[in-house]
Amino acid sequence: MTMKRVLTILAVLLSMAAQAQNETPWNYNAINNAYDGLWPRGIFMLPRDTTKKVILDENYMPVGDSGILAYWHGKPRWKDNAGIWREFASDLSAYMKYSDTSTTIATRTYVSQFAIENRASGLQPSSSFGITGTARIATNTTPAAPLHVGKLPSTLDLSIVAEGNIQTVPAESGNQAPTLGQVNDSLPGIADSVEELILFGSPKHSVLVTDSLRGGWFTWQATGTADKGITFAGSNGYWVRAKANPVKATWFGAVGDGIVNDNQAIADAVAYAISRNIGIIEVNVPKLLIDSVDCQGVAVVGMQTVLTGRFDNAKYIRGFIVNDYDREISPAYIPPAMTRSNKMCLYRNDDSTFYAITKKPRGYLLTVLRKNIVTTDDSEGLPTDLLRTTIVHDIDDAYLTSNSAPTKSGTWSYYEYFRGTHGIVMHINTTAAQNAYIEFSFTGAETQLGLMSSASGSDVEVRIDGNIVETFNTTRPTAELFTRKYANLLPGTHTIRVTKTNAGGNMYVCGVNFYSLKDAPVASYDSMYYYRNNTTYPPYIFNSGAQEYAVMNYKNNRFAGSYHGGETLISRDVRLDGIATDILSIKAVVCNNIDITQRTVIKWSGVAAPDSLNTMSTLRFFDSGYEFRAAMDGEVHAKRFFTAMTTTSDLFDELLFPYRIPDISTASLPIIANNRVSLGRVNMIVQRHAASGRKVTTSWNVHPNDNLLRGGAYIWIVPGAYNKLYYALNEDRLATVKNISFTVQKIFE
Repeated sequence: MTMKRVLTILAVLLSMAAQAQNETPWNYNAINNAYDGLWPRGIFMLPRDTTKKVILDENYMPVGDSGILAYWHGKPRWKDNAGIWREFASDLSAYMKYSDTSTTIATRTYVSQFAIENRASGLQPSSSFGITGTARIATNTTPAAPLHVGKLPSTLDLSIVAEGNIQTVPAESGNQAPTLGQVNDSLPGIADSVEELILFGSPKHSVLVTDSLRGGWFTWQATGTADKGITFAGSNGYWVRAKANPVKATWFGAVGDGIVNDNQAIADAVAYAISRNIGIIEVNVPKLLIDSVDCQGVAVVGMQTVLTGRFDNAKYIRGFIVNDYDREISPAYIPPAMTRSNKMCLYRNDDSTFYAITKKPRGYLLTVLRKNIVTTDDSEGLPTDLLRTTIVHDIDDAYLTSNSAPTKSGTWSYYEYFRGTHGIVMHINTTAAQNAYIEFSFTGAETQLGLMSSASGSDVEVRIDGNIVETFNTTRPTAELFTRKYANLLPGTHTIRVTKTNAGGNMYVCGVNFYSLKDAPVASYDSMYYYRNNTTYPPYIFNSGAQEYAVMNYKNNRFAGSYHGGETLISRDVRLDGIATDILSIKAVVCNNIDITQRTVIKWSGVAAPDSLNTMSTLRFFDSGYEFRAAMDGEVHAKRFFTAMTTTSDLFDELLFPYRIPDISTASLPIIANNRVSLGRVNMIVQRHAASGRKVTTSWNVHPNDNLLRGGAYIWIVPGAYNKLYYALNEDRLATVKNISFTVQKIFE
C-alpha cells in the first residue's frame, strides 16, 4: 500500500469519527475515492469493533462480510411493490452481524442481529432486527458465523423490531414491510468463492467474493460470455468482475506456490488482456512455476515473485526474482563522463585491421579494430563488414615516424628494439664502412630525428638540404632511444641525411618526424611503433569474439551481427577531429578525437521478411577506453539478443563489483551450467588482474523489458581463454524486437 493510500484512509477514518460525534452527513465521495470506486453506493465496511460508530447518510442499506460489522445512519429505505422508494420515519444508526447455521445452501437458516439507536431515546441494547415470515426467527444472541444476505429466500419478509414491538412504516398508501426481493436492489451479497458465486440465482445487486486469490466485486447481467477469470456463467445470467484492469493472474487460477505449474493460468490471463487491449497483467503470488508463456507484448509485473520458467515477448518484466537475483537494477551505477584530454592515434595495419591508440593513467591502450573476421559456430558467417573492436593491449608507449623509402648507401638491415614482447623497428648499418648514410625527405619548418645508442655506437653527421647541422656520437653503455630536434627551417620540402663518419661500430636510425604520441604534432605519419610487455601486462582482451552485439534468430537458431556475420555495410563515416577521413588512404594519423559511425543491415539466411535489422552504431574513443552506441529498427524474432559483452582475459579473475570475489573461477555466487556465473540485474562489473592491479570496467544500459534465463548479467568462464561478460535483452526466450537502442562503456585502467 502506498503512503498516499495510507494517508487517504487515515483521513477517512478520522473524518468518520468526527461525523459520528457531530451527527453530520457522511461524505460518500471520500469513501468511494479511498477505495478506488469498488464499493457499492452507501456501503462502508470496517473490522468488528462495537465501540465505534460510523454515520452514513446514504439511502442504501449496507452489508458486512465475514468478521465485519456494517454501520449506517439515516432513514432505511426500500422499494415497495409499485417500485416506489419508502423510508422509515426515524433516523437510525445500527450495526449488523450475520449468522449462518448450516453448511448447505438449500437448508441454511439466517439470523441477523442489530443494535438500533434512536436519536431520541439512545441505544436500545435489547433491540433486534429480525427476519419474519410464518415464524419469527430473530434472536438477541451473538451470531456464530457470517450471514450471506444474498442467499436469503425472497419469500421472507423484513421488519424492524424495537423493544419487542414492530416498527411501523410511514402511513402512506401501499405501505408494507419490504420483502428481501424488494431490498435486493440495494443490498450486495457475499460469497466465499467463485464457485459459490455462480450458485446465486438472479439477484439484481453486486456480490463480493471474499476469496483472497480470485475474489472481488461482481455484478450480474443477463447476457455475457464466460471466460476463466472475469465472467462466470450463473444459473440465470452472468457474473462479471467489476474492475478488471490490470488483470491479475490469480483470477485465472494461478496458485502461486512454486509447485503447481501455472502456465495455463498465465496464458489465459494474457489472452484476456489482449482481447480487451489491456497492457499489463499482475502476477500477485509469491512464487510462480511456468514453462514458457508468449506474452505477445503484454507487460508482466510480479510482487517480488520468485520465478521459475520464462516469459516470451513481454513488453517488460518487473518485480520478479530469478535465480536468487532481484529483477530490479541493484546496485545501480551511473558511469562517469568519459574525457578526451590526450592525443590519440588511428593506424592502418592493413585494409581490414586498424589500431586505435589512446592514453590511460599508465601507458596507452591499443585497441585492434577488425572487419572480415567471423565465426561459423551457430552463425551466419560472411559478410562481416562491421569494423569492430577485438583485442585490447596494454602498451608502455607509442611512437610515430616517417621512415619509409629512404635513400641508403652501404649495407643496411632492420632491427627491432624490444622492451618486453614488442618493440620499435629501425634501420641499422651493420658494416664497419665509413661514410654509410641514410637519407629521408620531410615537409615543414621542423622535424625530429629518432636514433638509438649502443655500446658499439658511431660518430654521426647530420645534414639538412646538404648543410651540416650537427655531429655527435651514439655510443652509450646501454641501448636507449633518443631524439634530435631541428626547428626554424624554411617552409617546404627538405632532405635530411644521417652519415656514419667513422669506421667500425653500428648506427641505428628510427626515422624522421619521430615523436612519442604525447608529443607528436597533429599530423599524418607513415609508421607507428609501440612497446608492449605481455608477460607483465597481458592484454585486457585478447579474443576476437563479439563485443558489440549478437542476435540469434528464433526461426533458424543462428546468430548474426558483429563477429557472427550476416551483416552488410551500407555506409561508414570515420571522423578524426570531426573531419571525414578515408581510412584506406592513411597510414597513421595523430588527432584528438576518433569517431566511427557505421550503418549496416543484418539478415538471416533462410528466414523470410520481415526478419532484418537496420543498424546505426557509433564507436567513440576516449582516454582509457571507448563507448559503443547502437540504434536498430526493423523486426526480428530473437531467441537471444546480447547488447553488452566484454571478452576479458581469464587472467582478470578477481571481481570487484557488483560483488567482491577474489577468484571468480571459485565464485560462491550461483553458477549455472557450463561455468556461467550469475551476477543479477546490474549495469556494471569491474574485473581485476590481481598480479598487476589493472582493471576492466564495463557499464551498460539495462533494458526495462529484459527477459533473461539467469535474471541479469553473467560471466562465462572459459579457462585459458576469457571471463566473458554477457548481458542481453532476452536469452532463451522469444522476443519480437522492432526498435532497440543501447550503450556500452569500457574503461581499462
